[in-house]
Amino acid sequence: MFFESLAGLWFALSLPAIIVMYLFKRKYIDTPVSSHLLWSRVLKDIEANRPWQKLRNRLLMLIQLLAAALLVLALMKPFVWSEQEARDHVVLVVDNSASMQSLIRKPSQEGGPYTRLQEAKDRIREWAKQEARGSRFTVISVGGVPEVRLSSDDSFAALDQALAGIDPFYGTAAYEEALSLAAALTREDPEAEIRLVTDGQWPESAAAVRLDVPWTVDQPTRLDTDNIQVVQFGVREDGTGQRTVTAVATVKNWGAQEAVFDVSLYAADRLAETKQLQLAAGEQRTVYFQGLPSADYYRLDAEADDVLQEDNTAYAFLSGGRHLTAVLAGEGNLFLEKALSLAGVDLLKVQRSGATFAIPESPFDFVVVDAVENSAIAGAEWQELLADKPVWYVRTGLEGAETAVGVNDYSVADHPVTQYISLLDTHIASALAGEPPVWAKPIITAGQLPLVYAGEENGQERLLFAFDLHDSDLPLRSEFPILVQNAVEWLGKSRTSSLGLAAASETREIPVSLKAARAQWIAADGGQGWDADIVDGRVSSLQTVPPVPGLYRFVEWDENGTELQSRWLASVMDSRESNLAMQPGLTFGSGSQEEAGPKESGADAGESPAVRQAEGKAPVPVTSWLIVLVIIVVLLEWGVYQRGNSV
Repeated sequence: MFFESLAGLWFALSLPAIIVMYLFKRKYIDTPVSSHLLWSRVLKDIEANRPWQKLRNRLLMLIQLLAAALLVLALMKPFVWSEQEARDHVVLVVDNSASMQSLIRKPSQEGGPYTRLQEAKDRIREWAKQEARGSRFTVISVGGVPEVRLSSDDSFAALDQALAGIDPFYGTAAYEEALSLAAALTREDPEAEIRLVTDGQWPESAAAVRLDVPWTVDQPTRLDTDNIQVVQFGVREDGTGQRTVTAVATVKNWGAQEAVFDVSLYAADRLAETKQLQLAAGEQRTVYFQGLPSADYYRLDAEADDVLQEDNTAYAFLSGGRHLTAVLAGEGNLFLEKALSLAGVDLLKVQRSGATFAIPESPFDFVVVDAVENSAIAGAEWQELLADKPVWYVRTGLEGAETAVGVNDYSVADHPVTQYISLLDTHIASALAGEPPVWAKPIITAGQLPLVYAGEENGQERLLFAFDLHDSDLPLRSEFPILVQNAVEWLGKSRTSSLGLAAASETREIPVSLKAARAQWIAADGGQGWDADIVDGRVSSLQTVPPVPGLYRFVEWDENGTELQSRWLASVMDSRESNLAMQPGLTFGSGSQEEAGPKESGADAGESPAVRQAEGKAPVPVTSWLIVLVIIVVLLEWGVYQRGNSV
């Protein structure tokens, strides 16, 4: 027999209390009488109440002790394990995270790879047929957002269909949210139970989730854990002036055995270099590759025969990407032009034609408008051009009065444009003070006067200097080239050939051309692609990253089918899933020990406020039977009291 709470032991003090009551004697006052013949019963009573006398065989006392002992046992909430039978409503929480895509190596396994997720589905089907006949099933897949695949259905066909629709999820899995949903679905259902089917690889805790119904963790006892992971991978130009690239990668062996394998680096589709690694169990090593050719992207493959292949490949892009081209509309500014040139920007100057500037015919990445009147760029063609590109306004794009800058104590907000910028001893004569555009947020201010604004409009970057560079000594300061370099990198981040790395299935903001009528994610290896998200008939700037790890091109087309732009993005799995060693003792709930359910041997007091089921068994409480016995014993005590020492 097992006990759910030991707090009832305090009531065991009633047992010695009953005995003490029989040991103590009532006190009497001595009174002289003429004869004791008529007081024999009184003398017997006095003899019976003599203190600290030897306990006699009193049936009434034994019955009272038995009743108190049974009551103490009932307060301790005892239970016994019996063969497990599923309850009327079974909530199945299926872990479909990246680690569940690991292969299970079976000597007799035929017909292709067999993963942990596939085995979990098979275990559910087998268990449901053997132990859950007649039960209703609710199926929840973990994923990025918990999803109810089946709701309170007793059909095995519906259960099989729901399980078949659960695909692997490689992003950041919502473990705690899935259990919270299961807890909410069973909170008002006393005939429910929760069955969590997982490999035990939970990188985050669910201790805050309170489960009020019996729960079971269906976790295999033996799984293959040999896995090689590319932890980090990055590339950069080596600075020699020969446009060669250096790459660095960190590789780890999560397995329990030594691993020997090749690491191959590709510049786009061309093999650049291969190195052999020998890693001991748990060892992590950094590998360098030098003298690589310039390419749009780089791929690193750890060619290891392990059980999880999705973390064996990593992608990297040059941070600067290709050279940017900027359209410069203005009367001429040697300081700005020189700083842009030093930042690696190819300038495309447009000539003024009357009251307006000519429309550029060559392709470009962003626009710089330097100290021109707003009317010069107010035409429909210019407005369409500015709406579709990142723009840097210098004393343009803001209607307001010229205001003297009376202080040089500048407040610099944290922003990519203001990195490493303090503007100490910089003097600015005046700036425009007026109602800023909707997108504008001040990032540099002098007192209460904003000097520099930054923001995004329709997914395109916007930067606005409220002052003329000629009215300040900023171009003469050493910080000016740094400021321009920061501005170029921020304005051109979406115009480079890559969108960087992103977790699988995450929502990512991507600047999209206003002319884009449709867009698509195209897999570099020719695999499955995905259509881009459309909102109100337009390609949305908020896109869902492809759910399968790999390299993709995000391609945009206009109404005529002309390709507008194409950018690379690498979808990556959650790196926390790479350690395939099972995590023993999954715990849920944070209730006190008095509220907690029965524990397995050695479990912590705060493991769970619910009743955990043992493997293959279920707890059967016996408290109600003890209460019935207490009532019977109390009735027996009443009979003994009425009749004396015999029943």
